[in-house]
Amino acid sequence: MKRCLVPLTGSQMNHAALDAAIALAARYHLTLIGLHVMVPDMVDMTGIGPAGTMGTGYVAPAEYALDAQATQIKRQANETLLADFQQRCAQAGVDCEPTSEVDNAAKDIVYRAQHSDLLWLSREGLHAGQTTWFSNFEHVVRESPIPVWVGGANQALPQRLTVAYDGHAQASGALEVAASLSRAWRLPLDLLVIHEGLDDRQAQTTLRDAQAKLKALHSPPERAQVGAGHPTAALIQVTAPDALLVMGTHSHQPFLGFRRGHTVDDVLLSAQGPVLLCPKDAAQGGRS
Repeated sequence: MKRCLVPLTGSQMNHAALDAAIALAARYHLTLIGLHVMVPDMVDMTGIGPAGTMGTGYVAPAEYALDAQATQIKRQANETLLADFQQRCAQAGVDCEPTSEVDNAAKDIVYRAQHSDLLWLSREGLHAGQTTWFSNFEHVVRESPIPVWVGGANQALPQRLTVAYDGHAQASGALEVAASLSRAWRLPLDLLVIHEGLDDRQAQTTLRDAQAKLKALHSPPERAQVGAGHPTAALIQVTAPDALLVMGTHSHQPFLGFRRGHTVDDVLLSAQGPVLLCPKDAAQGGRS
């Protein structure tokens, strides 16, 4: 992995989480692409007239003035945000590419992800109940063609990797990503088999199969185990501020509905460290 896309929001939580992204980039020589998406004002998008009608193409002069003023404020905030990002990266000796778009935030993030290797998202808003952030977060994770790192401000540089595997063919992408990171970052790798719906014999067969796959990828796990108890509890148990949990997303439908009962949702909400979510084709990468 060489290029990491980092959406910028300017919030305090995002600002703090960015420190962790910069530290990771400095340690592993990543280039950070800082993306700030400025969402257009409603007047720009709809052409709402003074009577509230849509599609008329008419905007009152007073509304134009207010809209122009708001747009100027947004542009100034955008310039300040990108300059701060660039300065912080320079101070850490991290290569960076600040950029901005005026469009839909989730759509632009997914589009830009096609030209990166890793997408960084903070847990901002997940505990605070921010509906807009939920919507954008869900869309981005659903549609991202590359692995998505979900972290927070309290995490440290990873000292270990744990890859979760449930035996599905689509989950092999998570094994490949974890093996690649283990080799590139020289980190020990652990294997956790999730056996929901499997009996003990099937779980042990899945464990041996995953061990063989990782060995073939030149990253045999140092420790391998079958998770005990409910999958969510088993996954959360192996998370820590200095440990990265790598897992697939294929088998969780409806995905990221932010309702209780979905394994991915509960892990993201309760994890004590960063989680790397891998789409089924994650090993192929998104950069073109």
